[in-house]
Amino acid sequence: KFSINPFNEEDKGDHVNVRWFLSKVLPVREIVIETSMLVSNTIGHKSSLFGIDDKELDQYLKEENRFPYGAKEIQNFADQLESNDADSLMDEMMMLVIQSLSFEDDAKHHGGLVKAIKRGKVDYLHLAELVTSLYRAKGIPARVVNGYRVSFEMERDCWVEVFVEGKGWVRKYLFVNPIDESSKSPELFGVAVSYDENQIRKIKIRKGLSYKVDNQLLYSTEPTQREALESYKNHELIKSDSLFRILINEIPQYYNYYNFLGITRARQGQFDNALGLLQQAMNLSKSDEEKCYTYYAFANYSALKHETKLAVNYLDLVLKKGCVSLEKIKKDPDLLTIAQTEEFLTLIKKYEDID
Repeated sequence: KFSINPFNEEDKGDHVNVRWFLSKVLPVREIVIETSMLVSNTIGHKSSLFGIDDKELDQYLKEENRFPYGAKEIQNFADQLESNDADSLMDEMMMLVIQSLSFEDDAKHHGGLVKAIKRGKVDYLHLAELVTSLYRAKGIPARVVNGYRVSFEMERDCWVEVFVEGKGWVRKYLFVNPIDESSKSPELFGVAVSYDENQIRKIKIRKGLSYKVDNQLLYSTEPTQREALESYKNHELIKSDSLFRILINEIPQYYNYYNFLGITRARQGQFDNALGLLQQAMNLSKSDEEKCYTYYAFANYSALKHETKLAVNYLDLVLKKGCVSLEKIKKDPDLLTIAQTEEFLTLIKKYEDID
């Protein structure tokens, strides 16, 4: 939703174009856009939102290739640590790092922790591995978490979790401006994807897409959506019907999938079913722009039913609101059944004269 309503919002399927005309008479120059997203985790025991069986803790105390706390370079750090408390240890570790190593914000490769310490330069992943190694050297279960920090986008991130008796797994952020761990719901800010594995690539979340965690892999509905829209455009009815049903199952609150599936059903002559889907789209439409796109779907539905007057009324409403262009309406194959009617031609002439 917007603090200043846009002149035009056009849903492209995998992204949305929004336009404003900022004239001299517009007193407000700041435009605020609020977005919402769906992130779900299907394997609860792999997330820090959930507890862990004490029997699994031993694996987070082991010396491994990525956490070689027996190496002399790391033992030199461990020997300087005096505390056995997880919080105090973090403060000591970070002070040692600041005094002994320089930080590379975006390293081009990961050559191993010991090699990085010898060079005197660490990136954010080296740092997470070093902190985890030092915790394990002190007998405190610890692990590196690869995941995403949720802000305007899903930003790739890396942090450390330590197991504290009575608290379970506690997140420890390593960098400037960390997430406030005193927040009532810190989990809302980070999505854990994998533990003690290689880092994952950066992604972006877009409107009408979901990202799910399954078997420690992050996957997106974007390829499915892209394929569904292409099959819809090509009038591949069975394929588009199946794909939009999959998308609705993944994101049942996204209005536009119901519009696409509704028109797909109308193209197949299933008008009662199509009407129910379009009504559901209207129920889910929140903004004027979303309602406008749904009115356009109703126009297509009416045209496919040969209800000329109703279709033209919806098109008139859509053109007044400006969410769909006159050129798109003139070329829409779903409107061919009414394209030569007097009502449709009169509507087109009306808006051509306005233009």
